[in-house]
Amino acid sequence: MNRNLQRYFGIFSLAFLLSFKGFGQCNTNTSICTPGVAGPFNFVSSGPPVSTCLDWLAISNTAYIILHITSSGPLNMLIDGNNNFGYLDVSVFDIPAGQSPCAAIQNSANEIGCNYASAYSGCNQFGNAFPCASSVTAPFVTAGQELMIVVENWEGDNSSFTLSLGPPPGAQTGPPNPAITPVGPFCVTSGSVQLVAADMGGTWTGPGVSSSGLFNPASAGLGTHTINYSVGAAPCNASSSTTITVNSATVGVSPNVTICPGASTVLTANGASTYSWSPGGSLSATSGASVTATPGSTTTYTVTGTTAGCNSTANVTVTVSGNPAVNAVADQSVCAGTNVPSTVFSGGAAGTVYNWTNSNTAIGLGASGSGPLPAFTATNSSGSSISGTITVTPTLGACTGNPITFTITINGSNTTVSPNATICSGGSTVLTAGGATTYSWSPGTGLSATSGATVTADPLVTTTYTVTGTTAGCTSTATVTVTVGGNPTVNPVADQTYCAGATVPSSVFSGGPAGTVYDWTNSNTAIGAPASGADTWPTFAATNGGAAAITSTITVTPSIGSCVGTPITFDITVNPQPTITAGNNGPLCEGADINLTASNVPGGNYTWSGPNGYNNNTQNPTITNSVAGDFVTYTVTVTAAGCSSSATTTVVMNPGVQPTITAVGPYCANNAAVNLVASVAGGTWSGTGITNAATGLFDPSAASIGNNVITYTPSNGCTNPATTTIVVNAIPTIQFAGDVLTGCAPLDVVLTDQSSPVSSAVTWTFGDGSPNSNQLGSVAHTFTSPGCYDITLSTTSNGCSNTATVANYICVLPKADASFYINDPTQTISDPTFDCINTSINATSYTWEFGDGTGSTLIHPSHTYPALPGNYTIVLYANNAGGCIDSAKINVSIKDELIFHIPNAFTPDGDEFNNTFKPVFYSGFDPYSYSLTMYDRWGEILFESHDVEFGWDGTYNGELAKEGIYTWTIKFKDVDNDKKHVRSGHVSLIK
Repeated sequence: MNRNLQRYFGIFSLAFLLSFKGFGQCNTNTSICTPGVAGPFNFVSSGPPVSTCLDWLAISNTAYIILHITSSGPLNMLIDGNNNFGYLDVSVFDIPAGQSPCAAIQNSANEIGCNYASAYSGCNQFGNAFPCASSVTAPFVTAGQELMIVVENWEGDNSSFTLSLGPPPGAQTGPPNPAITPVGPFCVTSGSVQLVAADMGGTWTGPGVSSSGLFNPASAGLGTHTINYSVGAAPCNASSSTTITVNSATVGVSPNVTICPGASTVLTANGASTYSWSPGGSLSATSGASVTATPGSTTTYTVTGTTAGCNSTANVTVTVSGNPAVNAVADQSVCAGTNVPSTVFSGGAAGTVYNWTNSNTAIGLGASGSGPLPAFTATNSSGSSISGTITVTPTLGACTGNPITFTITINGSNTTVSPNATICSGGSTVLTAGGATTYSWSPGTGLSATSGATVTADPLVTTTYTVTGTTAGCTSTATVTVTVGGNPTVNPVADQTYCAGATVPSSVFSGGPAGTVYDWTNSNTAIGAPASGADTWPTFAATNGGAAAITSTITVTPSIGSCVGTPITFDITVNPQPTITAGNNGPLCEGADINLTASNVPGGNYTWSGPNGYNNNTQNPTITNSVAGDFVTYTVTVTAAGCSSSATTTVVMNPGVQPTITAVGPYCANNAAVNLVASVAGGTWSGTGITNAATGLFDPSAASIGNNVITYTPSNGCTNPATTTIVVNAIPTIQFAGDVLTGCAPLDVVLTDQSSPVSSAVTWTFGDGSPNSNQLGSVAHTFTSPGCYDITLSTTSNGCSNTATVANYICVLPKADASFYINDPTQTISDPTFDCINTSINATSYTWEFGDGTGSTLIHPSHTYPALPGNYTIVLYANNAGGCIDSAKINVSIKDELIFHIPNAFTPDGDEFNNTFKPVFYSGFDPYSYSLTMYDRWGEILFESHDVEFGWDGTYNGELAKEGIYTWTIKFKDVDNDKKHVRSGHVSLIK
């Protein structure tokens, strides 16, 4: 098309890029709102309109353009492709109000024009305003109408086109005008109003407005409301807003009220700007929001409210109540306990309520009430008169009359008397009364007086007295009993004497009369009796821990109730038992003099007795020229202050036989000392190892290693010495050695016992928590954990044991823990590089082997393999200062990479170049999963191949296909996995 002609005829001319994007959706991204202005446009090919003329093939590309008509006329429009091939089909749709453009094109009834007559170069038009042979009649459109232009390139060609609109009187486009005609204000009672905009057909929103623009003041409510209007389809749309005020037409007034005669009330209106009131005779004013009403009788008032010309009325009634009153009531005076009758109040208008209060509830009447005063029983707990003031207040509705008062007096007599009392024979007590004004007592026997609040009673026998109290003519009585008790005595008890250890019998005290209690005390508990008690004197064991007699005084006191008689006393003396010991000068040889001895007891008398009728009354007798029968046990008895004690002593004769020593041993040099035993006691021990000659204590550590001769010499001179030999063995000297003392975990060590003398039993302790070993000679042990360990050896030889520990004897070094990772152990031949991240612990040096003959000593090396598919194993050796090495490995893989290209044109003209169409694969695909399919523009299959080397030669059914664009689809898998690929595109067949 001639560009000068285009500038002359076109109000606007827009260029659109058609580019294949795969299946998509209708969109409204492009519009002609401002002539001559448009942006980039992407075309989609799914969701086709319901059209009478468009193809909608699988390869079709589509453009969507929105127009808003600003002036009516025929839609003279040119669509002109800029490529030298590619068919363009055009359809014009009306967009009804309220519908989206993409919804409107789904209804063929909205299609108002279609041109399917374009030339191969892509030129077509509506009307005859432009030089293009492919022309159809231009549809007539009106101002305000929304249109969607749908442009289809049914070959899916990558092309651009221009869109030109003819000059007036043809239809013109532009943005819609949303300007709103102002309206209002309205009363809330006003009818609905249709709102108007410059370009109608849009959508209205806001309070009280319908989508078509009908505004209802009642639905909107009082206040100023914002109304919004939007016209056109996005992005060719516009919007505006306006405000509409709705004024009130409703007046409110305070509620109905009841007042007392002569009272006033304030009436208040609301909801309007100004107010007027009627009738005005009893009002403080006839205008204003608040007025004061003082009617003489019940009156209904009307208020009229006005706001911006909107009027409304409301009524309020003021009711005038009746006048409440109450008649006077006379004062009353009664005795306590009297029934006080009900009092009915009167004097007020019908409906009057009488509310009363009582100032003193102690009279027996409640604190308050309503209606008649109820009957009640008068109460008075005091000894004097009490009163309650009754106040009665009349009310009628909210009106309160003048109250009256009257008094109710309760005259009380609540006589009380002191509690019952008990006196001893010949005693007296004071009786006291209360709760009244005057008192009289009876009977008068034993009383100091028969009147008065206080009297003294001293009856000879138990007597009950009655007191009568009087207050203001009101009387009451009370009683009290005075009990007369007996005269308690106790019979005397003789003094007593006992030896320590004797049992003192129980004693029962007596004297009388019946009911007497005998309380006793003990002045000296050292005799063995308790400090005090009652009635019976207890049985006890007499005690005396000293050398002299001790005495206690027992005091017994009789009592009946609070009456106490004369006490008695008696003494108990406890003499001590004499302490005696007996002895002799043995052991003796037969024929020696026997001296018997007894300890001294002052004032004591001694008596000795023995076998064969032996008796002697001296303290220390002697038996001369002893014979074998004299070496026996003798008894001595001493008596002092009537108390006796005995002791015995045995005279030992040294035997005339040879003593023997009990054999002991052998011992170890570190054994504890032992006491040696001989058959005859009392001798002296000697020899190496004896540390106590008297007791025969033998200490192996003080003896010699080997044989030790021990001698025992009796002390009585009656027999010869005895000897014995005791063997003492040496303590083992412990020594051991390990074949290796330091190494890596796990560490195998052989420990050898080198103790002297040779061990007969051993216990090895390895210090690592493992079980002990009793292996003789050498023992093998494995230390699994790093650390230094104490080795302990306990040995036994000749029954003697010893233990030795060598601290930190075996030290186990920690093993290096080799580990590393690779972020991605699979790479492609385009970049066969692997980064090794070292995560080893307990290591100081590293050696890497990459599996291709190369290595590294870096901590975190990177390694690049040859650009060939293959699998390798990366090995890391981690070492430390102790030479404790560890290794780790990871397998890596280098995969082939998918590389291919597909031609976009071929020339099957029979020469030696470019005669067939096929993809060219360089690497990374599985040829056994390959397929190629060719289609024409209508989707018919023209050719199929499963051999990558066998391509399409441009023929179909034996004939060469026509020149044009064809669609291809290839399918294949990756060579290293089962990932599937499906690719589609276009190729140009050129002859």
